[in-house]
Amino acid sequence: MSDNKCCICFETFRRDVNPPMLCSPCGHDVCKPCIEQWFRSNSSHSCPQCRTHISSYAINRSLMDIIENGNVINDTGNNNDE
Repeated sequence: MSDNKCCICFETFRRDVNPPMLCSPCGHDVCKPCIEQWFRSNSSHSCPQCRTHISSYAINRSLMDIIENGNVINDTGNNNDE
């Protein structure tokens, strides 16, 4: 899967709609609406991708900046600028 999409809904991350939330300590990114819904329905507060306990999550501003600048590597491993 592409690094610029949520692992739950498969939507491309967008700053004002569904920004990527970096889960700690595992480092997986999930969009904000999906992680909020996941936490409402999952009392263990685990990562939806690897099931590691999430101690915190925050907007992944670095990934959002990369996506907005068009420098995301796609599924084939090629840079979108090429």
